[in-house]
Amino acid sequence: MTYTQAQIDKANAVNLEKFLRAQGETLVRSGKEYRWKAHDSLTVCGNKWFRHSQSKGGLPVDFVMEFYGKSFPEAVQMLTGEPGEAQPEAVSASKETEAPADVPEEKAGEES
Repeated sequence: MTYTQAQIDKANAVNLEKFLRAQGETLVRSGKEYRWKAHDSLTVCGNKWFRHSQSKGGLPVDFVMEFYGKSFPEAVQMLTGEPGEAQPEAVSASKETEAPADVPEEKAGEES
């Protein structure tokens, strides 16, 4: 699945407090932020999160990948509810580099 930059931006703009509550998670107000009950060293504020115990944070896509174990496309879909576009089948590299069957390969030192 592939996503446009607009879809990725939309996913990263999701309010994490609302997202977590929609997932049935418990949040506790802590000043301007919310602390996630399941991970008490983690706070969210708007579309940003920070895990104080690891000095690590980021945006919603990173959050879903980190805490829900989702791949990048799965995280974008979970946040936006939009499916990505199927990737076209890739042409195998061996087919691109194969010489045509009807053209004999020249050997070094031989003249044509």
